[in-house]
Amino acid sequence: IPKDVASAYKLSPGSVAKGQPTQELSKCVYDLSMIAKEHLQKAAKAGFTRESLPALYPAAVPRIFFHKLEELEFDVMHPDWGAQGTTMRVRLPLMLLKHRLLGRF
Repeated sequence: IPKDVASAYKLSPGSVAKGQPTQELSKCVYDLSMIAKEHLQKAAKAGFTRESLPALYPAAVPRIFFHKLEELEFDVMHPDWGAQGTTMRVRLPLMLLKHRLLGRF
């Protein structure tokens, strides 16, 4: 979390490092997620060519994280949040393959 954003939510590096969930941290994560989601939605509506799609592969990653964050009520200290690495190694290649087979890139 950028320092200026953390300050706006009264979060300190020490409070986050303790690993304890707080309403302030969840609110901060929620707000940052909504901003990122809005940017991705704008990008999805932008015109692009089929050849440019591989450059957009990284945009597939946040969708997985947004879904999980919503499930966990934006609590990044939840024990299930740590399992994201395993989930990503399985889901991302499958998502990319699905889009490839559907002719999206």
